[in-house]
This record gives sequence, structure tokens and C-alpha cells, in this order.
Amino acid sequence: MDDSDTAAGPNSDKPLNSTLTHQTASGFLWLVGQTVGSKLFSFGTQIALARLLLPRDFGLIALAYTAVAFAGVIRQTGIQQILIQRHQQFRRWVNPAFWFELTVGIATAIILAVASPVAAVVFHSRALIGLILVIAAAAPLSPWFVIPTARLMIDMRFKAIALVNITYNLIAMVISIFLAWKGFGAYSFVVPLPIAGGIRAFWLWQLAKPRVGAKPQFRRWKFLAGDSGYMLATGFITSVMMQAGSLALGLMYSKAVVGQLFFASNLSSQVGQLLAQNMGNALLASLSKVQGDPPRQFTALLRDSRMLTLVGVPLCLFLAAIAKPLVALIYGDKWLPAVTLLSIMAIATAFYLPGSQVATSLQAQGKFVVLFRWTALQAAVFLVAVLLGSWTAGALGVALANLTFAAISGPVALRVASGQRGNWARIIGIYSGPFLTCSAAYASCATAMFFWPSLLNGRALGVLASAMVCTALLPWLAWLLCGDEAHELLAASKQFLGWALPRGSAQGQPGPTLRGEG
Repeated sequence: MDDSDTAAGPNSDKPLNSTLTHQTASGFLWLVGQTVGSKLFSFGTQIALARLLLPRDFGLIALAYTAVAFAGVIRQTGIQQILIQRHQQFRRWVNPAFWFELTVGIATAIILAVASPVAAVVFHSRALIGLILVIAAAAPLSPWFVIPTARLMIDMRFKAIALVNITYNLIAMVISIFLAWKGFGAYSFVVPLPIAGGIRAFWLWQLAKPRVGAKPQFRRWKFLAGDSGYMLATGFITSVMMQAGSLALGLMYSKAVVGQLFFASNLSSQVGQLLAQNMGNALLASLSKVQGDPPRQFTALLRDSRMLTLVGVPLCLFLAAIAKPLVALIYGDKWLPAVTLLSIMAIATAFYLPGSQVATSLQAQGKFVVLFRWTALQAAVFLVAVLLGSWTAGALGVALANLTFAAISGPVALRVASGQRGNWARIIGIYSGPFLTCSAAYASCATAMFFWPSLLNGRALGVLASAMVCTALLPWLAWLLCGDEAHELLAASKQFLGWALPRGSAQGQPGPTLRGEG
């Protein structure tokens, strides 16, 4: 595949947007399928290891990962995003990017090796030394999967990426369970990292075949290090925002209060992690192809954000609606005090989703400095809101601060991404369709609960009844209120499932044909 991607001419706005949206939707579904499969493998591994290993082994691996957390922040170089954003000059940057990433990986391995005895002293366990050294051995592998993954994403070969990653998780699961069965203890968690990681790196490299030379081209590193530094700083600020609620509560309240917020936040964020992160990976590749045309890029961002919202908002609001019977059924009565927090955090996630791809849009435009400044501004406002919320109302105040911040920052972030005036109507339209759809569906569900309150007392029955009502109403309402996005999503879903499709996308334009992808 050539490094210069062909783009539609000035009068072909609709065909390109239609094709990019279809490609993004298809890639998004493949990556979601990969994530679901990986989570299932991870869940199965945890069940098996819990039966084969001792609590001490789990404690050791928890301490080992805590000790390497700082090195994990250092590894967020953003090289993959930088290469995707510079896709038209991929050959120019792939060689210095490889050597830059390899140097960071080796430096990370050295830092971990040096820090392992310190961690052993701090946590009073010599066993941590060997565990951390095995984790360190996997760090230099990063360029062998970061670089080819960037190439495959540029080529929109999401199916190949998904299959490789699912296979990686399957291999890691088999190795972990085998080692635990043979009595390797905590090493069952870390030994698969270099082994399965090496297989994954080799497979990805064979698929992408990036051209890397023997010269590191140090003079070009400074042009990578600048963007990489801003990506590192942005990732650090984001991590602080994610931990702000627990930190604020931990300074003022008991561990039980912190645990309730952590439980609610972790459960409510699953939809966002599943959808937003995978959409971001798919969207970065497509938006980078129209980075020279901001209006077209913003149009593509809105189309894909609407599809993300159409899928994610119903799931988040459904979680908020059935929080009480769901928590009582699965987690037990001891977590019922967290039900209100869970409902609020789930609604906050629903508001967060539409603007979640703004960071991806700014990365696609190469505006890493703008992204850093915007994230820093958001963090300043968010931290003040969380501190005030925790001081006035504890965990409930933190949850309400998250909801208020998400409801305001999402539309504002989309406005920042547009770079133009007069886009507020289009931005509000992203929220209105899915939220109206869910309101109509859940109003029917609430009415049923009001007239038959016994459903709430029967936990399993309440969850089942709510799911049946929403499953029956949501598709019809989505088609009625969000027809274009629903049609596009259905077409991509059919392609993902391998159903026969007429040649062409939902708008009657030629479907995406990618060189190098059979």
C-alpha cells in the first residue's frame, strides 16, 4: 500500500464521509468484539487461577503491578497515534519511531530491573524481584507491535488486529492456567507476557511488514519527542482525573465510603471503556485521512459520535434504571448503599460518551499541544468540582460533580473540536435522539414498575422484565428518531457478522475496498 492515501475530490464530500463512516463503524464493531472476547478470556482465566492459586499469589502480583505502575505511565509515548496522524508520511517516520519506541522500552526495562530490589524492600517480599524482572522482559517488545498496529490501522485492517489480539489473549490464558496447574504460583500471571507478547509481535509484523532500517535517525527524534511529551503529559493528567474522586474521599472519609464510590465508578465505566476506547482506535485512523479538511473531519466526527451515542447511551441509562435489582441480584445487599452512586455515575457516562472522541479528533489533526491544554483546563475545573463535592456531600457529592462536569464538558468539547461557530444545533442533535429514545423506552419500563411494584421485589424478575421492555422498544424508537445512524450501524453490523450485503453502503455509495485486505 502506498503511503499517500487517495482522497476524494472537492465535490465528493458525501462519498468519502459515507465510506469513512462505514469503515469506522465496521472497525469499531471488530474492536468491540475483540474486547468482549478478551474480557471473557480474562474472566475465565481469573476463575481458573482463583481455584489453582493461593491468596498469597494474588497478593504478590498485585504488589508487583503496583510497583511497576509508574513505569507504565512512562510507556505512554503516543508513538502509535503520532504515526497514524502522519499516515501520508509513514515511511519517513516509521524508522525513527521504531528506534525511539525501542529505546523507551529498553529504558523501561532497565528502570524496572533497578527498582525491583527497592520494591522488595518496601513491600517486604524478595519474591517481587523475579516477578518484576519478568514484567521488565516484555517491555522491549513494544515497538514490534506498536509500529505494525499503526500500519494496520492506517490501512483500516481492524479485522486483522482484532483476530491477532484475541489469539494473544487465548494463548496467554492457556499458558497462565498451565503454569498455575504446574505450581508456578504468581509467575503464572507474568510469564505469558513475554511469550504470548512475542508471538503477537511476530504475527503483527508479518501482517504489516513495515520497513525499518539499521540507522536510528536520531535527528528526527526531536520531532517525535515533542508530540510524545505532550501525549505523556496528557496521559498523566487524565490518570489524575480518574483517581481524583477516590483521593479526595480518602482524605476525608472512611475506606467504606471510598469503596462504594470505587465500586460504582468501576461498574458504570465498563460501557465507556468498551465503546469509547474502541471507537477512538477506529476513528483515529479514519479522521487522519481527512485531517486537511477540518469541516469534513468534524462532519465525520459527528456522524461517528452519533452512532457511538446511539449504542452507548441506552446501555448506560439502562444500567442506571435497573441499578437496584441488578446490584442486589449479583453483588448482594451489602452493596445497596452504592445504588444511588451507580445510577448517577451511569448517567454521567451517558453524557460523557458523545464528547469522548474529541481527543481522538485533536490527535488526528496533530494538535497535541491543544489537546494537552484542553485536558489541563478540564482537569482544573474537574478537580475543583470533585473537591467541593466531596467536602459538601461525600461520595454523593463526587458522583454529582462527575455528572455535572460530563453534562457540560461534552458539548463544549465538541464545540472546541469544530473550531467554528454555528455548530451548536448539530452538537445538541447528537444528544437529543438517543436521549429521547431512551426516555420513551424507560418511561414505559418505569410505568410497568409503578403498576407492578412486585417486579422490584423479585430481583431477577425485575431485571428480566426491564430488559424485555427495553429490548422490544429501543430498536423501534432508535429507527424512528435516529434513522440515519441506525441504518449505518445496521449495515456495519451485518458486515461484521458476515451476512450477505449488496455491494454498497447505506447511502448507496460504493462500500470500502481496502488494498491488502482480502
